[in-house]
Amino acid sequence: MSDLSSETLYEVVYDVRLSEGASGWELPINLRLSLPNGTVKERQISLFQKPRGEWIELNVGKFRTGKKGESSETQEVCFDLYEHGSHWKHGLVVRSAILRPKTLK
Repeated sequence: MSDLSSETLYEVVYDVRLSEGASGWELPINLRLSLPNGTVKERQISLFQKPRGEWIELNVGKFRTGKKGESSETQEVCFDLYEHGSHWKHGLVVRSAILRPKTLK
């Protein structure tokens, strides 16, 4: 986290697209964000009704960095997208995982 600005709210998103022939997305997937303090934020999202052939963002979660000098150089933020069922899926294209400052609207 040493490359991140201190005392800043960040969001993590995946930029994904379901191909026209995508299938197997009837069951929800899990999005997980693990923070240095041990907090784990997890949510489920269904891709079944999402548009095919268009890039969409899947919001994993938000976190705030600490004050400068709070040993953030050795801390890690982990995030993942998964589904542990035996239901086969195909057609998901992940263009990028994005970690960006969250702008207030």
